[in-house]
Amino acid sequence: MEMEIDQSRDIVYHSYDIPSYFDIKWDTMPKDKRDALVLIQAKATALFAKRFVPFYKIHYKHISEDDIMNISSLGEFAFKLPVTTKRHLSENDAFDFLPDFVQIEEMINKGTGGTTGKPVTIYYSKSDWNAMAQHIARSIKFDFQNNLHELKGLNVVGMYHGDHVTNDIYRDGLKLLGIHVSGRVSTKKDAKSNYDFLQHQKPNGILAPPSDPSDSQTKGITLDEFLKSDAKNSSEFAYRFNNEINPKFKLIFWSSMPLPEAMLNYMQNHLKIPYIQGQYGSTECCPTGATCKYHPREFHIGYGPTLITVIHPTEKRLITENERGHILVTKTGGTYDGKNIVPTGTYIINLRTGDSAVLKNINGEQCQCGRNTPILTDLKRIEYVEVKADAGCQVD
Repeated sequence: MEMEIDQSRDIVYHSYDIPSYFDIKWDTMPKDKRDALVLIQAKATALFAKRFVPFYKIHYKHISEDDIMNISSLGEFAFKLPVTTKRHLSENDAFDFLPDFVQIEEMINKGTGGTTGKPVTIYYSKSDWNAMAQHIARSIKFDFQNNLHELKGLNVVGMYHGDHVTNDIYRDGLKLLGIHVSGRVSTKKDAKSNYDFLQHQKPNGILAPPSDPSDSQTKGITLDEFLKSDAKNSSEFAYRFNNEINPKFKLIFWSSMPLPEAMLNYMQNHLKIPYIQGQYGSTECCPTGATCKYHPREFHIGYGPTLITVIHPTEKRLITENERGHILVTKTGGTYDGKNIVPTGTYIINLRTGDSAVLKNINGEQCQCGRNTPILTDLKRIEYVEVKADAGCQVD
């Protein structure tokens, strides 16, 4: 196992050959090398969890340390280690998913919104949070690369509920790129209040949840709602979100499920927004993927601080090209003193999120954007209560 243990700090360092989570090498390195690095991280995480995390001491009681160390592929990792479910998270104390020695007063406390089941509490260490922020920044950095100067000094406002994790993690991620995220975020849900808020803030960009008619939206005012308010309340003196009318407005960010196609077309073709990017993730383990110019409603898997595997619904194997499967997510890394370490906040290993997707570009094919990572497409949440319960998701 390629890791180093600093017992004075109870920290496990990954191999120094693992790139920074801010490094775009994660999105371009050969598939075999990336898989090997990801597996090193995943095994170190699982080994640490078996030793030090109360829930996994029990969950892995029939699995030896040698069993973990001898795992030879990501597919074997997905099936040799039992899944963690949202039911596990909701029926056990949040502290059971933290390392024994954790300093709880140093943790960032967030909770899931409950849109896909019973809300649960998630604790982030500063180390894990920094790694996620680097991932957010890296996904945007990849698209700009030599033009990062275009982002310096821009101002973005958050339209997610003020305490929602998306506002906070984006704030720290965008800060790494020189983008200012307003400390004052909107906590209102009515369109008029948010329209007035944006007229006052005069942002260059917005961070808001997508509209999804199949899923009740509780995270804040949606993109379509505030864009409609712009059209309805507009005047020649109003601050507009149309880039042709107001060239200072340049960016739209969102996080969660894919944007409806009509909404995306409206922003691209009517509002002419130069840069639109979405991230896929969850409160338990975010972020895990990002859109690109050529796949604006699909997500390139983002490697580094998280691992996504997509398993076949009935067979014990990972899915192949263009098959649909269930998504498993594992937290695999944080950062400490500039070095990559195993996670130190809430431990999540092979979490069955309840989402399913079709996977393509799984063999390292290069996208037109330059990434060679697999792409999650046709992403769906589990719709029926019976199926949700069978998948281990908490239902009321």
